[in-house]
Amino acid sequence: MIVNDGENTATAVVEVDVYKVWFSLEVVPESGTTDDIIHHRMDIHQRDNDPRTVTYNSGSSDFYTEEGSGNVLEWDYQYPEGVYNVEGYYELSDGSSADTTWLSVIDIILGQEEISSSNIKIYPNPTNGIINITGESIEKLSIVDMNGREVFHQENLGKMTRIDLNILSNGLYFMRIISSDEMPEYQKLIKK
Repeated sequence: MIVNDGENTATAVVEVDVYKVWFSLEVVPESGTTDDIIHHRMDIHQRDNDPRTVTYNSGSSDFYTEEGSGNVLEWDYQYPEGVYNVEGYYELSDGSSADTTWLSVIDIILGQEEISSSNIKIYPNPTNGIINITGESIEKLSIVDMNGREVFHQENLGKMTRIDLNILSNGLYFMRIISSDEMPEYQKLIKK
C-alpha cells in the first residue's frame, strides 16, 4: 500500500484475511422412493483459519425447522403425503450486513397422485422421448428426478409446445409447471 500526503510518500505491506464460505444442501429419499424417510444434509465449507462460527436453519414450507451449528447438520424426516419446498440458510457470527444467504429450493414430491388442477395436458405419457404440452400458457417448466435433482428447465413455453427429452434416462420424473397464474402444479412423467 502506498500513502501520499502531498509532500511525503510511504509504503507498507498490509495482510488481509479473505474468508470464503460455501454451502451445500442435499435432500434425498433414503431408499430412492418418494414415500420413504427423507435424509437431509447441510454442509459448510470454510478455510481452516476462518474464526467465524456459523449457525444453520432449514425447514420445509413452515412445516418444521431444524437448527444447528458446526460443519454438518444432518437429519431425517418422514413427510406426510404432499409437496414441500425445502430451503435453508446460514448466518455468520461476524455481524456483517449480508450475513444470511438462502440456499436453492428443492421440491420434495410425495405420494402417488400428481397435483394438477389446470387444463394443461402432457402427452404421450409414458413417453419414448418426445412430449407435447397444450393448454394454459406455461411460464416455467422444470423436471426433477427421484433424487430431487433438476434435469430439465425451460421458460416461456406458451400454450402449445413440443419438447425432446431423449437426453433423459428411462424412469420416473416429476414435472413442476408454473402457468400464467403463478401457481405451481406437479405431474408425474414416465420416460421409457
